[in-house]
Amino acid sequence: MEPLSSMLNRAVLTRQIPFHPQCKAIGLTRLSFADDLLIFTEGSSQALECLRNVLDVFYRLSGLRCNPLKCEVFFGGMAERSKQLAQDRSGFKEGRLSVRYLGVPLQSGSLSSIDCNLLIDKLASRIRSWRANKLTYAGKLQLISSVLYSITQFWMTVFMLPKKVINRIQKVCSDFLWYGEGTGRAKARWDLICLPKKEGGLGLRDLYTWNVACVWQNGLDASHAWGLVLGGLDRETQVKREITVVTS
Repeated sequence: MEPLSSMLNRAVLTRQIPFHPQCKAIGLTRLSFADDLLIFTEGSSQALECLRNVLDVFYRLSGLRCNPLKCEVFFGGMAERSKQLAQDRSGFKEGRLSVRYLGVPLQSGSLSSIDCNLLIDKLASRIRSWRANKLTYAGKLQLISSVLYSITQFWMTVFMLPKKVINRIQKVCSDFLWYGEGTGRAKARWDLICLPKKEGGLGLRDLYTWNVACVWQNGLDASHAWGLVLGGLDRETQVKREITVVTS
């Protein structure tokens, strides 16, 4: 992806591809991980045509081509006619939020409980992969802290999870701790389990408080892209054409 990144940077520096309105302050044009690529740009016909040219040149040089069946365009604040023109120029179909990127859903609003079913299913699947009924309480406690909480933390650094979802996660962890792969009445309230050991608890983190701390830290950390985006946002309401291209 490095050659493509260099080509995109050059197109931006020569003003052939304008910045996305909310990315200009921090100089963000793309995010990439392995073969997943997000490109952010303004939604003018000229910008899309130039972007398509960059992708075509990259294909001729590397032999790597974007698969139109796996590429989607996401619009914001654009008329239907302009969106159709953008699709015709780029050759990519319009996408619908939410979509998954790096295992988490991307969407414009807050997460719903249904959006988080993927997280709950992942935790349950991980528990099923263990021989939970043969583990000691200490072993299960360690797995909750080091594995189940780590999976949850990945989501919590990006989103404020609904309280209902946090309660479901706590129920999954509680059932695993007390009953392995089964379910039943907990032998102690989860808030007591999360107390420090010196206060009679088991020292697990309170998920709601941890979620707030993760999002807060991520937003303040200028070394994170999300923190830079928050710092560069224009607080005044503006209606601008904007477009996001997702390729893989």
